[in-house]
Parts: sequence; C-alpha cells; structure tokens
Amino acid sequence: MHRRCQHCNKEYTPIQKTQKFCGAECRSAGYVYSGPRIENCLTCGEPFQKVNDNHKYCTPSCNSNIFGSVSRKDLNLNTNKKIDENWQKEFYEKAERMQKIKKLDEKRKRKRIEIKKQEQFKIPSRRVGDIEELFVTQHLLREGWEVFKNSSACGPADIILWNKENGETHLVDVKSSEESASSRTVLQKAEKYNVKTGWFNGYKNKFVIINNYNKGDLKCIEI
Repeated sequence: MHRRCQHCNKEYTPIQKTQKFCGAECRSAGYVYSGPRIENCLTCGEPFQKVNDNHKYCTPSCNSNIFGSVSRKDLNLNTNKKIDENWQKEFYEKAERMQKIKKLDEKRKRKRIEIKKQEQFKIPSRRVGDIEELFVTQHLLREGWEVFKNSSACGPADIILWNKENGETHLVDVKSSEESASSRTVLQKAEKYNVKTGWFNGYKNKFVIINNYNKGDLKCIEI
C-alpha cells in the first residue's frame, strides 16, 4: 500500500500505520508544532494530552477497564481517581526530566567533539613562544629598533634590542602575557642573568619591558 508524503508529495511505502512522511528529512521539514494534542479518552470521555499517536487513554485504569466502564460514573466505581492523577503527574514529570537529561547529554557530546577538534589543532607551548617572538620582532622592527634573535631556544634571553641612534640596548626574555613576565620565578631568573622580561600589550599596541625589579617595585618602559 502506497501513500503520499505530506511534505514532498512523493509516493512511498509506509513502515508504520501512522507514518505521514517518506523519510527523516521530510518529517523534520514538514512537522509543525501546533501545541499540545488534546484528545478525549476512549473509556471515560475526559480530555487528556496525547504523548504519541497510539495514546488513546488518559490513565492505565481507563486502558485496563475499557470493556467494563463506559462513563465517568462507572469508572469511579472501578478505579482510584487519586492514583490516576498521581500517575499522570509523575508520568509528565518523568518525561520532562528525561528531556532535560537528553538535552544535557547532547550538549556534553557537542562539547566533547569541540574539545577533540581543538586538541587536534592545539599549538604546543613552545610553538606559542616562537609565534610571540616573531610577532614582537615584527613590531620592534617597525618602531625602528634593530632586533637580534637568539638561535637557541634555551638561552636566558630571546632577543637583543639595539637602538642605533642612541646606543640603547636591551636583552629581553619575551613572554606571552603580563602574568608570565612578572611572575616571581621569571623575574628572579632574569635578575640572575641580568636580562629583562617583556610582553606585548595588545590594548596599547606596545611592547612592555620590565626595566627594573626592586622589592616588588616594577618599572616598565613601553616601545
């Protein structure tokens, strides 16, 4: 037996009796939520909200007493109305909880996929330092400084700055942030080897060098 899809109007062979669309794409495109579906119970005649197309009775009691009860009065003799109301309340509360759990699981799944993608393209910490040094070198060259880069990655200073006009010279250990450049460990190491630490301030578009470290008093110069 063939039917016509309610969305694309093509003929298809239904798998279920209540099937209205030929496939998942047409079902998603053609489904329009018109609000809660209210039907009358086949046993007691009272209105109730349908959960699916096969939902025909308002409570399990109505379903079990379909052959013995035909009216609300008869139904009250055979069923416990309070139990039915509690069951219906618990049913919809459980359905709502399950829906929230499903959405939360989907959100966690998307987050795991995003983290996995980020890990695939994650830049190693050493490479981040190389990128920062190249960026700082480009900025200083534009400002008219001569820049000499350390050919070794493990030296105390990354670059040497030289102003050929006044002879000003700085040995600088380039860091990626102010927090890293001003940490106690980094400053102690810089003081030991008589070098300076610096970072690029994106808000001011300046390269900041800590020129002097004396008992917590940081004196900086900006280039």
